[in-house]
Amino acid sequence: MFRRLVILLVAVAVILPFNRIHAQDGGSPWALTQTFTTSDLGFQFDFPEDWVYAYDFDGVKFAESQDELDAITDSDPATEAEGYRILFSAVYTDKLGLDMTATVDKALKVFLNSAGLEAQSDPIEASILTHRSLSVGVIVSADPDKQGILTVWQQHNKLVYMALFAPEITDDSITGWSDILSSIRPLDSLDLGDTVLKFPTSKLTMQYPDGWYSPDGTNSIYELKADAAHPEAPAGYLISVTEFPLESLGSFVQNLDDFSATIQEGLVGKNDLLSINDHLILEQPAKTFRAKVKGSDYHALITIFIANDTALVVGIVAPDEEKLNAIAPTWFAMLETISAKN
Repeated sequence: MFRRLVILLVAVAVILPFNRIHAQDGGSPWALTQTFTTSDLGFQFDFPEDWVYAYDFDGVKFAESQDELDAITDSDPATEAEGYRILFSAVYTDKLGLDMTATVDKALKVFLNSAGLEAQSDPIEASILTHRSLSVGVIVSADPDKQGILTVWQQHNKLVYMALFAPEITDDSITGWSDILSSIRPLDSLDLGDTVLKFPTSKLTMQYPDGWYSPDGTNSIYELKADAAHPEAPAGYLISVTEFPLESLGSFVQNLDDFSATIQEGLVGKNDLLSINDHLILEQPAKTFRAKVKGSDYHALITIFIANDTALVVGIVAPDEEKLNAIAPTWFAMLETISAKN
């Protein structure tokens, strides 16, 4: 998944017209033997052997040793880490002055400015649990000798960010960073079965949780088989897929932005729209809407994208917000299985 990220960032290290990034031969400098878990965000990732971490006022900080960690978490600005270090955190997008329609591209620009960082490369996109992430080489505006790689993505109403800082960014450290990002995986995701839901128009398929029920001849999946008799008021989770041949939508839907505007307009009124996030499905742009059905406790995640000349709406409805939060990691794991292979 991050092969393209490695190739392009190494290319950046070679061709950028500044001398703080140096490409060298070699592989990842770290063995990723430890795991960090974030329950709030619903995922976990691996980090290097023997590294230590601590929660600080601006996030979780990782360093190569306790002395290095102490140097970046104490209140003395004169003490600094000399080796590699990682910062991981998330910030509410409204704290950055962004509304829910802001793209991850805009969020990246605003975050760089607020964090006192300057981008030294064009953003490179990659999928993190289908979230569209952007990675850039950065320097600290107040101290250009401090350099790193910043990766951000949207998750509901937050901007998640991870940054690697180092004395110099080499292709070894770029590979190591790619390995860390590649290790991100959903937390407490349900096991997906071998059975797939087939999308008849686009000819795509998607796996779904083992033991869930999909009636023959439908584009629906139920957690509870009994809900198939009254899909308008399910007691458990309900997944549905709707497909629109692009030619049937006419000239007003030509691309994802048009489709997104149409879906957004349709959601407003009967639903409280809570967030809009950028995603990648089949390496193509996608959007995920989070909404609450007015007058009820139902919450939904609705992902839209265009593939095979078809506009798709793939959604999951949960009985309440708590259950939607619980199923979200599984939902993104499901989206990762969407395939053109039958």
